[in-house]
Amino acid sequence: MKKPLLPIVLSVTFVAVFSLQAFYPSPFPEDSLKELLAKSNFLNHQYPQEKIYLQFDRTSYWANDDIWFKAYLKDSPIPDCNLYVELLNSKGIVYQKKMYWAQNGLAYGDFQLEDTISSGIYQIRAYTNWMRNFDEQGFFRKDLVILNIQDKVIPGTEQSLSRKDIDIQFLPEGGTILANGYSKIAFKAT
Repeated sequence: MKKPLLPIVLSVTFVAVFSLQAFYPSPFPEDSLKELLAKSNFLNHQYPQEKIYLQFDRTSYWANDDIWFKAYLKDSPIPDCNLYVELLNSKGIVYQKKMYWAQNGLAYGDFQLEDTISSGIYQIRAYTNWMRNFDEQGFFRKDLVILNIQDKVIPGTEQSLSRKDIDIQFLPEGGTILANGYSKIAFKAT
C-alpha cells in the first residue's frame, strides 16, 4: 500500500520555511535607531572623551638638549585646564614631570635634558585631570630616542675591527669614472 507523499512533503516544507524565518533578521525600527543615536549624542556631549596630541620638534635628542612640544586638546569639557606631561625612562619610571596651562585647547612646553641622562628610548606621556577619571589607554604616549656620547662603555663590550669587517665601496656619479677628467665620486664604508 502506497502512502501519499504530498502531506509529508508539505509538512516538511512548512517546518523548514518557519524555522528559516526565525533566523532572518528583522529590520531595525527607525524610531529606535533615532532614539539610540540621540542617547549616544547626549552621552558624548555630557561625558566627552578628551584627546591630546603633542607635536615635537624632533624624534631624537642629545643629552643637554631641550625637547620642545606643542600640545593640542580636543573635545575637552574644560577648555582651560592643567596639562601634565611626563618623561619616563625605559623601565617606566617617571624621570621628569611638569605641569603646563592649556588655554583654549593649546599648550606649549619643553623638557630640559641633563647632560648626565643615559642613552635609551624614553617615553612622553601626557594627560589632564579629566582623563585620569578614565582608563590610561586614553593618555597620549610617544617614544623618543635620547643619546648621550658620554655614556661609559661597559668593559668587555668593546670590539676591535679587523680588515675583514670593513667594506669600502667607491660609487662614481653616472656609473663610470672618466680618465683624465673630473668626476664626482661617493664612497660607502661599512
